[in-house]
Amino acid sequence: MSEQLPEALDMMARSLRAGHALSASLEVVAREMPEPVAVEFGRAFEAQRLGLPLEQAIVQMTGRLPGNGDVKIFAVSTLIQRETGGNLAEILSNLAETIRARYRFYGKLRALTAEGRASAVIVAVMPFLVVLALRAVNPGFMNPLFSDALGHMFLAYAIVSWCVGVAWLYRMAQVDF
Repeated sequence: MSEQLPEALDMMARSLRAGHALSASLEVVAREMPEPVAVEFGRAFEAQRLGLPLEQAIVQMTGRLPGNGDVKIFAVSTLIQRETGGNLAEILSNLAETIRARYRFYGKLRALTAEGRASAVIVAVMPFLVVLALRAVNPGFMNPLFSDALGHMFLAYAIVSWCVGVAWLYRMAQVDF
């Protein structure tokens, strides 16, 4: 839904610039766009056509998509514009461009953190590969780790250190928004 929303908002802005009402621009999006954006805008159009105030139809659309912040921003922008006035076509165009810019930023951010994620995967897998290689080359080499008390302590320390290192690298590759 969020990926299609900027195109839907641009379509609405063009419709408004052409002189259509907001409800007609909802219908244009419902008719011209693919699913799922067409379904949601179609539901909002049908609800207002059946007598529900347009503001409530838009609010209901946000209720059907509770995790989508972009639709909430669209709804708030539309409701505020309806109360205060202004150029809704310009507001929707700016909102569409803002959503696109945010997705471009997320893409760049994902590319920049790819090295950290790759390092975390390598660090997570490397001990297992080393153990398999040592078992293949010299099967008895690691027996003291599993049979001796001091080996158990070293093994426990290695496992805890490995877990901390993997968690640390994973956390470093995550970006909070």
